[in-house]
Amino acid sequence: MAAEDEIMPAPEAMGEKTVQDMIWNLLYDGTAKFIILHGEAGSGKTWTARFMSECAIREGLFDGALWLYLNKKYDKMSLVQSIASQLSLLCSGDELEDEEYNEEEMNKMEEGEQKNKENELQEKLEQKISELLGRKKYLLILDDEGSKMTQKEIEDILNSFIRPNQRQALRFLVIRRKSDSGEVTGELIELGGLSKPESLSLFETRAKFQVPECLSKAKQDILEKSKDIPAAIIVIAEALGYIAQHSSKEWTLKKAFERACEKVDDGVKDIFRCGYDMLPSSELKSCCWYSRQLFEKHGGFHYNELIACWIMEGYLGFTDCIKKGYMKGHRVLMEFIDRGMLKIQEDNIVTMEKKALEVTDDRVHGIGSTSYLGLANIYDEGEWNSLGKIVLADGMIKTVCNPKSWERLSTLLIDGNKLSDGSPDFFHNLKELKVLAVFQPRFRSVPSSLSNMEKLEVLVLRGCEMLDGVQFISNLKSLAVLEISDASSLREIGFNIFDSMTNLRSLNLSRVQITSLESPTKEHSKLRWLILKECSSLEAVPTLTLFENLEVLDTSGATQLKDINNGNLNSLHKLQLINFSQTKISTFPFVQQLSKLNQIFLCDCEELTRLPGLPHSLQTLDLSGCIKFSELGKTQKHYELKLLDLSRTPIEKLEKLPFLSRSLCSLILNGCEKITQFPSTSAVEKLEILDLSNAKNLVEFVDQSFSHLMHLRVLNLSNTKIEKVPSLSGLGNLCQLLLAGCLNLFQFPKMNDLVKIEILDISGCKALTGIPTQSFKFFSRLQQLNLSGTSNLKDFDTSFLKNMISLQIVNLSGVPLKVYTPTAKHLSESQLLPSTSSVSSQVSTFGTVSENEVKDSSESHIKGIPHEILELNSLKILTLSKLEDIEWGKIKCLPEEMHFDGLSIFKLGDVHAHTYEPSTSTCTTYPHFYICPAKEEGKEEIIRCDKEPFVRDIYYYLTRHAPHHETEDRFFEIHGFHSFPESFSNILKFASYVSFNDTQSLSSLSELGADNTRGIKVCWFDRCKNLQTIIHEEEKEARFGENLEILWISNLPHLETIYKGNLQVLNDPQYKVLQNLKCLFLDCCPKLTNIFTSSLLPESLEVLEIHFCDKLQTVFEHEKATELSLKKLHSLHLFELPELKSIGCVFPSLKCLKVEQCPMLSEIWPPSTQPPVDLEVLKVKSCDKLVTVFGDNSLEHKFHELHSLHLCELQELNSIGGVFPSLKSPKVELCPKLPEDILLDLASTRS
Repeated sequence: MAAEDEIMPAPEAMGEKTVQDMIWNLLYDGTAKFIILHGEAGSGKTWTARFMSECAIREGLFDGALWLYLNKKYDKMSLVQSIASQLSLLCSGDELEDEEYNEEEMNKMEEGEQKNKENELQEKLEQKISELLGRKKYLLILDDEGSKMTQKEIEDILNSFIRPNQRQALRFLVIRRKSDSGEVTGELIELGGLSKPESLSLFETRAKFQVPECLSKAKQDILEKSKDIPAAIIVIAEALGYIAQHSSKEWTLKKAFERACEKVDDGVKDIFRCGYDMLPSSELKSCCWYSRQLFEKHGGFHYNELIACWIMEGYLGFTDCIKKGYMKGHRVLMEFIDRGMLKIQEDNIVTMEKKALEVTDDRVHGIGSTSYLGLANIYDEGEWNSLGKIVLADGMIKTVCNPKSWERLSTLLIDGNKLSDGSPDFFHNLKELKVLAVFQPRFRSVPSSLSNMEKLEVLVLRGCEMLDGVQFISNLKSLAVLEISDASSLREIGFNIFDSMTNLRSLNLSRVQITSLESPTKEHSKLRWLILKECSSLEAVPTLTLFENLEVLDTSGATQLKDINNGNLNSLHKLQLINFSQTKISTFPFVQQLSKLNQIFLCDCEELTRLPGLPHSLQTLDLSGCIKFSELGKTQKHYELKLLDLSRTPIEKLEKLPFLSRSLCSLILNGCEKITQFPSTSAVEKLEILDLSNAKNLVEFVDQSFSHLMHLRVLNLSNTKIEKVPSLSGLGNLCQLLLAGCLNLFQFPKMNDLVKIEILDISGCKALTGIPTQSFKFFSRLQQLNLSGTSNLKDFDTSFLKNMISLQIVNLSGVPLKVYTPTAKHLSESQLLPSTSSVSSQVSTFGTVSENEVKDSSESHIKGIPHEILELNSLKILTLSKLEDIEWGKIKCLPEEMHFDGLSIFKLGDVHAHTYEPSTSTCTTYPHFYICPAKEEGKEEIIRCDKEPFVRDIYYYLTRHAPHHETEDRFFEIHGFHSFPESFSNILKFASYVSFNDTQSLSSLSELGADNTRGIKVCWFDRCKNLQTIIHEEEKEARFGENLEILWISNLPHLETIYKGNLQVLNDPQYKVLQNLKCLFLDCCPKLTNIFTSSLLPESLEVLEIHFCDKLQTVFEHEKATELSLKKLHSLHLFELPELKSIGCVFPSLKCLKVEQCPMLSEIWPPSTQPPVDLEVLKVKSCDKLVTVFGDNSLEHKFHELHSLHLCELQELNSIGGVFPSLKSPKVELCPKLPEDILLDLASTRS
């Protein structure tokens, strides 16, 4: 992975001429040994240092730059290895290994003798560095100085092995935050923020969208809040840019802008908080919060190590395939880097911006309830030994090492399908292993060879359903982390097994069917995490008082657990989280003195009757579903409690609860059926969420007004017996007002102040006769309005809809409307307008709503399609789930999306798709047609609701430019059919983008007819299990695939060839099969042996990527590769092709070449042929038989454009066959036969 991309505008746009001139003059003058860049966190110090070092190297002031990141502690050895790595002086798996001392010799040595040899090798490495620094002049950049080390400490280490005359030539550029204390030695240069125009330019560059005029003031407020700090601008611009492209129910663009420009004490920190909050999925949020904890304690991590931590903590899923988990982790990592949340350094170490680290984690559940192992928490600062230098290889994540030195592995993450009871000696020689994770192991008992791993610190056995014996782990004395999960056959684990594990800090036995654990001894006092989740047979836990360092205790889902055996936990002073949810405990232990306890979860503890006193530190208390809970113990009134959930409990009188304190943010009382009166809320002024839904006997509030609840965002009173709602005046932050099913509600409050309201639901309020529609003119943010079932509304006037510019959902079903007024035409920007009211049965009324974009008649029982609906010109989505018949001849146009869920046209009753035939006029107007079978036909229901079809995402991925809407491009997507509905075949002739997903009967594209498929430009096949070939034809007249530009093929287990047919047809010069093909992507096609022949050569091909095709032996089948040439191909990526022996073609215009995990490939470029001199990126990895990269060893080709070179794990490589005058970042690792002079030449080219 390359270093972090440039995050700021080009220097000529920055206006930092003065600062840059000052740095340049000092570098040019050469008298200042230390130049210190001083500035706030995120102010662009690192970028400035990188830019200035590149300028200095380009102008010849220095031969290269060496980066040392002082957010970690160096000793002499680690410092030497960091410098040697940047100079490409390391070439073997063990970074101190040398050809003079092979593995066998090292193993024979006595410990003292071996140590001497290692010191010898270290000295040789120091000598090489010293020699290179004697010949070249380097600029040393000390980033984040003062964080873990100072410039003086680094200088002292360097002086210990660099000769005095070389020390004088060294120059240091030091990057230091203003907040760091300590002495500053050197020329100090203050680096401020960007200018206003520069900040605006950076925002617009990273946001990648035109901010609407109505949000321009908010944009300026955001820039002001960011204090012109580049890192903050990047984070918020990227977050807003994503929302602009992928608006969701949680975040609309307007809402996101308003949130981002809220006034707070620390604006920059809040900007980063927005970056966390606006992440698009809980998975991304969990990974980001976890990374924050990891970086806060332990500094930076190599990106592979960070991904491995995410996998081990369970954030990425894929416990059955490490490779998929790694790929997903890499995508997550790049998402964070693109968003500016993480940054990657030149040595591939990932760190987090200082301000991002300062954001406090105040989530309700925090990290403790989602993390499997707690690696970020169980080690104190300086104790983490890391996973070492690791890499994804052979379906494993493992230590980077020479394959001949397998026994020196220290870290191994492996899929269980590589192990079984038949391989008991697999671990026999892995005595150096420190971290071992096996996912979905198939063995029945832990292999005995594990007992010899005396250095093992982390052992994860996840998904071990067959495991029934673990006796061989008892000798693992160094173990600090142990997970044995999902062992449904394991009935007993004695705590005596853990007797020798005195360093154990984390124990996870989730979903193991043990009934109890023996009590620990005082030797287990280091344990911090005890996870016994979903141990459904567990009846008791051991005595916990000896776990004096315990922080997390989780027995949730242990449905038979009745006894904690610990009446008092007050001795566990470090305990932070207790989760006894879904257990049968009847009493809760005493915890009042635990000053760090902030989360207690007791959800669905149906036998729990009361709680004792609770600590002041408590922030979250979840008692939902405790159906016997009646009272709380005596407590003081002032707590830090932020969330209290008493849902479905028999609480009667809330005035006795002492938790209504000023810090409370969320009060959840859903389903509390015994509450009849709600007390005053004057003590909870910070309340944001009040949920009393389904409190079926709630009649009244003591409060006449909620005006003091200025922070209230959600008020849910659905399904209560209230007759009126307290005044809502002053609630300017209220976003959701939910009153559904309040049958007795007859009086509605004024809503003039609800300027941020987004969801208003008063459905089913049958006693309500009127609502203050005059208030709706203030609801510019209203997205969802549900008035269904308000059958007694009188003279309801819909004219208020004309101001609803953000409205997405309207439900007026059951509203007694006399006429659905034409004013709804103002809803041109809405995305959804369900109208299933009584008037919807009058077909003529649909024609008046010409601007609606979505119509939902899913609740209407319509026998035939009301064709007037299709006259709505702006209709985008139509849902007709109970339609019985379609007369296609009467349909003039279709919306962009039609959902026929359960429609008889496909499979419902006795009517089938073959009965009807869509007309030509039907097909020429739709831009996006999506069909899927009835739910019972497929294995799962697939609902697509993205604005961009996946095929267009593929198009974007392959062509690397943003998609743009073109009226002539039409989309056709079909998911999950056993047989293709023939009546839709002629739709294809009007489609440019087509995808077939899980369509079982299709054996080739040709089956659909040449006339129907001739217009296809982009085609995607995925999981079509019976597809054997893409194009199958015998006649010249067919001419399949002549307009195809992009072909994406994935997960086709029976695909044997791309083309099958008459070869004479291919030899006809007028025949142009696949001659317009520009991009081809092949993934997981295990039966494919070759892609193209000399007769079928796609001359327009520009991008070719092939992944995971197990049987592929050659890409282009031809005896002489030199005779085949694709002149337009510029990108070729071959990944994990275990049988690939040759490529079979040359590519003179190639710019990017990546070949990884192809162990049988002996040749990339044919001998005696001109290589691609315009090549810019070259990456070759794990090709065991490769001897040279560019053909003939005797030829030296010049690659003037090559700027990125990465050669890794090439055991036989002895020549590269080229020189690279423009090379910027060479990386050569684990190439033991590559001559040292080549390595030194590469090191000298490093800039």
